[in-house]
Amino acid sequence: MFPAKTLPPRTAAPLPPSETSVQAMYSFTAALDNQLSFMEGDVITLMGEKSDGWQYGHNTSTQRWERIIVIIIILLLMMMIMMIIIIIIIIIIIIIIIIIIIIIMLIMMMMIIIIIIITIMIIIILKNIDNNIYNIYHKSRHFIRVICI
Repeated sequence: MFPAKTLPPRTAAPLPPSETSVQAMYSFTAALDNQLSFMEGDVITLMGEKSDGWQYGHNTSTQRWERIIVIIIILLLMMMIMMIIIIIIIIIIIIIIIIIIIIIMLIMMMMIIIIIIITIMIIIILKNIDNNIYNIYHKSRHFIRVICI
């Protein structure tokens, strides 16, 4: 471990795009807020000028992981929202299908009731016709008997 040393405030501007990057040979955990933590193999981009053997920099390896993790979390949240929307749409479609089935069943029940009413009316009409025919037959028979006697 390196000794903890407080760096002076940063006054130098970052290097242009051709800034130097180095790869850490050892891991280091920052003891102060103004120190940089890194793991063995991390890529550190150096910024500004050296001052008493110290230099500003940022850990590009860690930043990439943070960005990837944030992107993965955002994508997972978006996927969850899309799944919830799809589930809601499926539920709405199922409700619509159930309503259509109920309407069809009500129409069929009404048709059955109408058929039953028409059948009853036909039976009543036929019974009346039969009674009328019976009455006509008996009256005519009686009339014929009267004439024949």
